[in-house]
Amino acid sequence: MGYTFKSLCIRNFKYITNNKPLKFDFMNSNIVILDGQNGYGKTTLFDAIEVLVTGKIKHFNPSLQNRKTETLGILANDVNKDIVISAILVSDVSDEIRVERKLLCKNEFQSMITLNNQEVSQKELYDKFHLSSNMFDIGTYISQSESLDFLQNKYKNRKDAVSSLLDDTEITDKIQMLKSVQEHILGRVEKEIKDKEKQIDKISQKVNEIKRQTDHIIMKAELPGENIRLFDEVEYEFDVIKLDQGVTYETVIQQLKQIEGFIENYDEYLQYKDNAIIGELKALPRQLYMALFYRQEIELLNKKESLIKALNKSKELLANYSNNVWSVDETLFNKIKIKPEIITQIKTLLLNQKKEQSQLDDADKVLAQMTKARRGLIKEFYNAAESGKFDKNKCPLCGTNFSDINSAIIETEQFIKNIHTDGIKIIEDIETQIINLFQKEIIPVLKVFLEENKILIKMDDTLSGCKALSVERLQQLLYRVKILEFKSQGIEKFDIEEFSQQYENLLKELQEKEVPNKIIFQEKQVELYKSIHRTYYHNEKPYHTVGELQSKEQYVAKLFNDSLSLQLSTEETQLRKLKRDCEEYKKKTEDMTDAIKILISKYEDANKEYQTQLLNAIKIPLMVYSGRIIQNYPLGLGIRAIIKTNQLVFEAASKSGSDVYNILSTGQLNGLSIALLLSIKNVYGDTKGLDILLIDDPLQTIDDISAISLADLLTQQGIGQIVLSTHEETKAALLRYKFKHAGMSVREQNMQALYMKTVTEE
Repeated sequence: MGYTFKSLCIRNFKYITNNKPLKFDFMNSNIVILDGQNGYGKTTLFDAIEVLVTGKIKHFNPSLQNRKTETLGILANDVNKDIVISAILVSDVSDEIRVERKLLCKNEFQSMITLNNQEVSQKELYDKFHLSSNMFDIGTYISQSESLDFLQNKYKNRKDAVSSLLDDTEITDKIQMLKSVQEHILGRVEKEIKDKEKQIDKISQKVNEIKRQTDHIIMKAELPGENIRLFDEVEYEFDVIKLDQGVTYETVIQQLKQIEGFIENYDEYLQYKDNAIIGELKALPRQLYMALFYRQEIELLNKKESLIKALNKSKELLANYSNNVWSVDETLFNKIKIKPEIITQIKTLLLNQKKEQSQLDDADKVLAQMTKARRGLIKEFYNAAESGKFDKNKCPLCGTNFSDINSAIIETEQFIKNIHTDGIKIIEDIETQIINLFQKEIIPVLKVFLEENKILIKMDDTLSGCKALSVERLQQLLYRVKILEFKSQGIEKFDIEEFSQQYENLLKELQEKEVPNKIIFQEKQVELYKSIHRTYYHNEKPYHTVGELQSKEQYVAKLFNDSLSLQLSTEETQLRKLKRDCEEYKKKTEDMTDAIKILISKYEDANKEYQTQLLNAIKIPLMVYSGRIIQNYPLGLGIRAIIKTNQLVFEAASKSGSDVYNILSTGQLNGLSIALLLSIKNVYGDTKGLDILLIDDPLQTIDDISAISLADLLTQQGIGQIVLSTHEETKAALLRYKFKHAGMSVREQNMQALYMKTVTEE
């Protein structure tokens, strides 16, 4: 007898907590009956055994959610602790062993298995139990929810599932080896064919390229085709042709054609350049021309910058003095030779005036301001009247007409003086002295200074906007269109009208020089001609003729035509050889790969026949077991297993050609599932491995007669340990009676009682 369960311990699984594990003692029983109402843990116990042995639960669906998959971790009572299931198993021929599986919470509940405290893999555990995943699913355990799964499979999947229980490693290894050899050969053949085809493509492209170049060669029989060296100082591709260095006909001939086109259109090109320059000149601002025309005058202004500043300051002071705004600029006054004692006297008066003004009270300050403002107004009135812009006898304030307005002004002034305070009178006296000094000693000198430099002032006023402009580019452009002179007659004859006339004449001259081109040049063509002119002829007139270029082109065409014809013959010969070799290689490899395909096919056919013969072994047990269990089936006893090349069909004796899945009732199908389970267990089970049978509620849909037959049948199997469940007390009593009557040790456990004990016990 192989391994059977002695005890089982479950922690943190479903209703079972980590602190109150469920411990189940099998008491070395041959038969373990789990009874009690539904919902008290019968299936939990089966699930725990399945997880312990396989690491999974067959009826667990990880893809119920729409967006992600679930793991067995959702079955943890506490998701922050590991699920731990352990068992002690015993055997007649070896020592007891301890198996433990942990589903680790920190690793998304991945499994860790230990066998006698040594970590092992799932394969090593299966090897210890002489078991496989498929054998467990269809030859060891029928779950309550998945009992009909195998029967619902397609015929081919049924056969594949049962066939996988057999150890056909030797023949499958041979098939795999042959397929590996086939794959290696096909891969190598494919690579070599690709390499050969690449070579063919490469030579084909060469041939096509040579033909293309040959088609583009233009030969003119009427031209001599001389090898003229066009340029001696540099070795250009079209002068020193090196055919062995990949130079193409198009490259060489294109350069020659471009030079030919440049020579042919040279005069038009020059005219285009001149027109472009003229267009740029016409677009330049007038002030730039003024800067060039008066460059001597601007140079003089720059040299006399300090004098210009003094003159501008003089104009500013005279404007202020006309408005009775008095100030002293000692630097300027010294420059125009104002006596030092006059300067000192004025400064003293201005200081005293300021001092007196600071001592006035608010009313006097207002009065003083009014007096000063009145004088300014009177002065502006006289100026306006003198220029005829205002009636000289009408008051500028109220508009009253006077026969003698001067008398009215004097009378008003006398009235104002009578109401002046002493402080204001002092200030008035000082103001009078200041005015007299400026009118006598300062203003006349400033006017003389400005009069002496009036030409300089006029030049500065006229040319201030163009003094900082650079005229080098303008000079260059004018020179290129052969306008060599554009300047004034001299500083002494400075007149803006001279420039206006000369500027108009210049524009007319530019207009006359602008001649429309006969050819419309594109921007790229102009840039190309500029490059040719600069590179080959150093911006000088070209010294070749169009005929010389054409003769050179004819020579190049003949040279390339002869060379390409020779290349084409060589490459076409090589291409034919490569194609012939490739076709011969393909034929040889096809014969070789066909031979391997035939050999693989023979091995696969032999393997299928071998599987069919082995599957025939379950036919008789299935016929017997299904006949004993399904005793109420009206179409005859027993279900036949029909084994075909790729199919496993279950037929009733009188329903040939039809699978029983669509004929039998649910109870009868459950009976067939158990019969199939027992058949597979007996034929393929290994008594040296895990020698148990797990059936979760097998009697739930089976009638009483079939239940009695099943109980009798189970007592006769010689299986080391059978664990089954039922929720019906009468069925549990039947099983207990049958097993004990057969002399088998029976362990019966009410799962409701065990559940209550587990969840309530301290």
